[in-house]
Amino acid sequence: MTQAQAATGGTIAVVCADSQRDTLAEALRAAGVDFGDATSRGLTAPVTLVDVGLVKGLEFDVVIVVSPARLVAESPQGPRSLYVALTRATRRLVVVHDEDLPSIMGAP
Repeated sequence: MTQAQAATGGTIAVVCADSQRDTLAEALRAAGVDFGDATSRGLTAPVTLVDVGLVKGLEFDVVIVVSPARLVAESPQGPRSLYVALTRATRRLVVVHDEDLPSIMGAP
């Protein structure tokens, strides 16, 4: 078990819009986080960076959803993709955003 898995109790996914993948990958590298990209290293790394379009059908102990408004705006499935992202966590869900949350999340 890796240090990240020990701290969280299991698998971790960072779910983002495709347009954010490169920026988030660079930020994770800069922070020294051992991560895999769902399109390359698959699910073997302690943290997996995964595009919202690839997360359907997968489950993780901890899911960090980045910029829900961007997920809705950029995904052809819109709110449905956000729903999928928000329901991938089995233990803990974290939402990180710097924009207003989409109204479908109960935001004013």
